[in-house]
Amino acid sequence: MKAKATLTDNLRGILFLIASVTCFGIVDGLSKMLIDTQSFGQVVLARYALALPVLLAATHPGKWKSLFQTQMVGWQIVLSPKRRSSFLQARFWFLHFRGGCWANG
Repeated sequence: MKAKATLTDNLRGILFLIASVTCFGIVDGLSKMLIDTQSFGQVVLARYALALPVLLAATHPGKWKSLFQTQMVGWQIVLSPKRRSSFLQARFWFLHFRGGCWANG
């Protein structure tokens, strides 16, 4: 009698890692192609738009609601301004070096 071939948790984890690295490379390549013709905001939106269907496909439909909830509301409120400021700093840094003096000279 042959044993039924099943994926172990370790093998499943390795396959997910390979798939995620492959998807990261594809999205990164697309982002680099789009940044020449599209605005920074559109490229960021495109990256998240590509990630959302993958996230939903990898999650059981009964757990979709928990993807957008937090268990520690206090920490989210405390850390939210810090995240916004670091995003804005990164955006201004990018815009400065993309079109500023560093790129031209």
